[in-house]
Amino acid sequence: MRKSWSRSLPPISPDYSGACSCLYELNPLIVIHDAAGCTGNYTGYDEPRWYHRPAPVFCSNLRELDAVLGRDDRLIGGIEDCLDTIRPEVILICGSPVPAVIGTDFEGIAAEVESKTGIPTIGLPTNGTHLYNWGYARCLEALVRRALRPDFPNSAETRHEEANGQTVSLFGLSAIDGMDRDYTDWIKRGLAEAGTTDICSVTMDCAMSELHQIARSDYIWVFSEAGEGAAALVKRRQPNLKIFHGLPLTDKQRGEMIRALISGGESAPKPDAVPAKKKKALIVAETYLAGSIAALLRDRGGWDTETVVLQEDLGFSSSGRVPHIDSEDALRERISQSDAALIVADPLLKAFAPAHARFFDWPQFSLSSHLYGADQRSVRIIARQFLDMMERID
Repeated sequence: MRKSWSRSLPPISPDYSGACSCLYELNPLIVIHDAAGCTGNYTGYDEPRWYHRPAPVFCSNLRELDAVLGRDDRLIGGIEDCLDTIRPEVILICGSPVPAVIGTDFEGIAAEVESKTGIPTIGLPTNGTHLYNWGYARCLEALVRRALRPDFPNSAETRHEEANGQTVSLFGLSAIDGMDRDYTDWIKRGLAEAGTTDICSVTMDCAMSELHQIARSDYIWVFSEAGEGAAALVKRRQPNLKIFHGLPLTDKQRGEMIRALISGGESAPKPDAVPAKKKKALIVAETYLAGSIAALLRDRGGWDTETVVLQEDLGFSSSGRVPHIDSEDALRERISQSDAALIVADPLLKAFAPAHARFFDWPQFSLSSHLYGADQRSVRIIARQFLDMMERID
């Protein structure tokens, strides 16, 4: 569980929001097992696509008596009632704090729902104490495990199928982290221009029927730390699979990463060493995003950068490179005592910044939600605004 986080800041999006967001575009039926509060938090504050592209998200309307008696049958019956009017391609059942306290068996409930309906069903024991990237990672892993099963639709046929060129699967495309459909289309265009014709953008602008491509991927491109666990699952099945890590923000970065990916690189190119520490910048962002922002700064004359990560430490390979902050007090202290000339962070953190530092607003939907328009701007758009600001101050 995270330490104190809501003295002056709103809570960061929790695990159930990340899980729901993961399946949002796969024609799902999403069910949050709670008494309505968590469902309202997700739809009202944690899902950037909700107001212009809503999906079927339901609350189980968990009552006190249901919690005491463990009435799983009522939850299953409610899901079956939904199917009278909705025919999803996948069902997600995830939890909130109360089901966690009473020990609800989400995997068992999911198995029973799938046996009754014939629809692929994922049950996740989210509980609101982890953060959204943890929930996204667990849900993506469950989805990929299913796509790798021999009984997944089309999997038997495609296992021996010859792909037209190289197949690239995109993992970790998270709308909460600012990777929307426009961003995904931009990545796909770059890959297509490089000659890649088989692209599976898992969880973003994707259909369940496309996920069979994961099993025959030549490359997996991971865009956030939350995609690393799922990529490792595929790697264990396909040892020759190439995994590439990186979140491009500009055409230049995209081109460099695509060339490195197609040439067979296992990860993004290592940045050149900074010859001299001229200026210092502090970046508060998700691990991959922070790395790309740092690369933009290094390209502009040798900035020395430090990174602080608000998201949960998932224990994957990128963890440990930068500190993960686990409390508001620690974050306040880290920012207020920084000697950086530039701080790049969510606008809500400006109150923590020392007077001497220039502050660039990089809204992060997981923290400030709709307040600063992060739901209307992909990371690429914010990056352009950042570079415009850097042009003015250089």
